[in-house]
Amino acid sequence: MIISMKKIHMITQKKDIVPALESLRELGSVHVEHQELLKGYQLEERREEVGTLEGVIGILQVGEAVKSAQQKEASDWTEVVNTVLELSAESDRYRENIAKRKIRIRQWEPWGDFNPKEIEELSLRGIYIQLCVVPRNKKEDIR
Repeated sequence: MIISMKKIHMITQKKDIVPALESLRELGSVHVEHQELLKGYQLEERREEVGTLEGVIGILQVGEAVKSAQQKEASDWTEVVNTVLELSAESDRYRENIAKRKIRIRQWEPWGDFNPKEIEELSLRGIYIQLCVVPRNKKEDIR
């Protein structure tokens, strides 16, 4: 059954808009509509914000620590979002650095365990060392 609805107009201060709308939502008897629909850049800004928030939610859902983290109200959600994005980027840089180091470790593993600083110290004393890989069939060509 469709019931015709009456319109109400509510005037609030800008700082009280969100609490007033939340109170109306809790009543459950009022359907809130925008007086002016968002257009152009306003709509695009909201879409970008939603996309950013979805990305941050995805980042946070990956972390196990988030589930046990204590939640608290944020005064400025953009600050929290920027912090999460910065920390995620920093984490990505660390992962990339670890991957590069693992590659270097695999490259140097055949030479055994040695300290590269010792090779540097020897070069300062005029003893130059080069680690080279030579195919087995070319060993005789080395002089």
